[in-house]
Amino acid sequence: MTRPTSADDLTAVLARAQAGERRATGRLLSVVERGGQTADELASLTHPLGGRAHIVGVTGAPGAGKSTLTGALAAALATAGRSVAIVAIDPSSPVTGGAI
Repeated sequence: MTRPTSADDLTAVLARAQAGERRATGRLLSVVERGGQTADELASLTHPLGGRAHIVGVTGAPGAGKSTLTGALAAALATAGRSVAIVAIDPSSPVTGGAI
């Protein structure tokens, strides 16, 4: 699978991701991570799909319990029948300068 470069390519990869294809989802995450015009186009395509989604940010010092809190929150939401997706970003990685 090549890097999506046009709106048609993005639409096709997005459709495969929505169908559960993990490689397509990985490709879309790579687009987001690279940023730029293609990421902006992807944001325009996916924004209407958010429905009534909520975005929750969890920040804090290392060892503060962010992962534990996030895991407990995701488990509680899943138990309540809610869909849960987690995107973890480490903007301060000393190795890469940031990770998604």
